[in-house]
Amino acid sequence: MRLFCLADQATDWIPKQILAGFCRHTNHELVDTPSAADLIWVQSYYADLNAIARPGLGWRLLKRLGRAKPSPRMYRLPELAGKPVLVSLHHLTPGREHEFAPKLAIADRLADAYHFFSSINIPFIGKFVSHPGFHLPYWIDLEQFRPLAEAERVRIRRDLELPAGRRIIGSFQRDTEADGISPKPEKGPDLLCDILEHLERDTIFVLLSGPRRAYVERRLASAGIPFRSLGHSDAETMNALYNALDVYLVTSRTEGGPQAILECMAIGTPILSTPVG
Repeated sequence: MRLFCLADQATDWIPKQILAGFCRHTNHELVDTPSAADLIWVQSYYADLNAIARPGLGWRLLKRLGRAKPSPRMYRLPELAGKPVLVSLHHLTPGREHEFAPKLAIADRLADAYHFFSSINIPFIGKFVSHPGFHLPYWIDLEQFRPLAEAERVRIRRDLELPAGRRIIGSFQRDTEADGISPKPEKGPDLLCDILEHLERDTIFVLLSGPRRAYVERRLASAGIPFRSLGHSDAETMNALYNALDVYLVTSRTEGGPQAILECMAIGTPILSTPVG
């Protein structure tokens, strides 16, 4: 099968990672144009959909007259008639309907079916979509995420200069808004810090990875909790980081996955999580 994929790979690392893993283990062919595809796969419903759709004739006429509304009704390009459109949805954040609902409404008019990564999110998502869907969890590359020998784990801790005799607690996700200041409530960085602040500071060390961790970094520094923040890391580095941990914490309120749960399971890293994903 030939697939045309629409994904925001420039600013969102999740679709990029999902697509990369899919391509490594599939016999399907990804094509560069929707007209050459047997199926159109929309991974990012909020991305520019002009490759597969355009506004209706009435809107285009009004635009010429300078009277068009900013959010037009989109219609599938005629040359794509008969090509099914599958839209993958990770999660929708309650309370942010004003942000996602207009964009999702456009995608819903183009979709034939939906792919849901997490079953726990389907009831809420179902309020905003009008086509059938199926549940298929995140896939994980067991060649990338794998347990390492104890000697290798010790070496990684030494190379990262993690203190011996302390419990290494990990959190590897983006949890600050684009302004670099405001926390993302759905990711629960406040809950993460609340938990860490209740632990004995001289028995723990926090290892952070992922972009935009400013909120957690400020909270930990203010509380005197020792930590190291490594920023964004590639998959091979992430595997090493997971292997260096004693426990991983997920404190999200809403999640599409998170993929960290599956990655910890693949490696054998203990994980404590809120009921998400």
